[in-house]
Formats: sequence, structure tokens, C-alpha cells
Amino acid sequence: AYVVYSLTGGVVTIRKALNVSSVVRNSVGNCTITFTTPITDANYPFSAKGAWRENNIYAGDVVTAQNSIKTANQLQVVGINRAQGTGDPTDLTEICVIVF
Repeated sequence: AYVVYSLTGGVVTIRKALNVSSVVRNSVGNCTITFTTPITDANYPFSAKGAWRENNIYAGDVVTAQNSIKTANQLQVVGINRAQGTGDPTDLTEICVIVF
């Protein structure tokens, strides 16, 4: 499964996806990805990266938070803006998640 989505003005826009039925914004930077067909089990590896642009600076990380959802049906991720240096959740302009 994979998904590329953006968060603009608190609205999720899925740009491209495979085996992802939805991405829901829970709070600033915090989203839950729901798979169309469940993954075999909750022990899957995944990789995620994000981008955020302000004044031609690109920086962003996507992480899982403590107590976040990681099941065969869903994965919760949080975008972090590294350019601000605070580590606070941020609505990134592009988030890419790949599940293996």
C-alpha cells in the first residue's frame, strides 16, 4: 500500500494511492490512513516522509506518535515541521507513506 497526500487549510487531498481508502485528519498534522484491504497483520514495516514549504525551505518528517494506531486496517502518522525547530505537529504540504 502507498499514499501521497497533502494537508492544506486542514483539508486532506489524496494525490495518489494504492490500497488506501481514506486519510482522515484527526488534529494538526495527525492523520489516520485506512487500508482498502487489510494488511496481513500489524507487524508490517512502513516508511514515511513529508515536505513543508515556506520561503523556499523544504523540511518535514513524518513519525508515529506514542499510542498511535498501527493495525492491519489503519496506520496513524504525524507530520513534524523541522524548519520551525520545535518538533510540533504541522500540516505538511506533502506526505508520502509506503507500507511493505
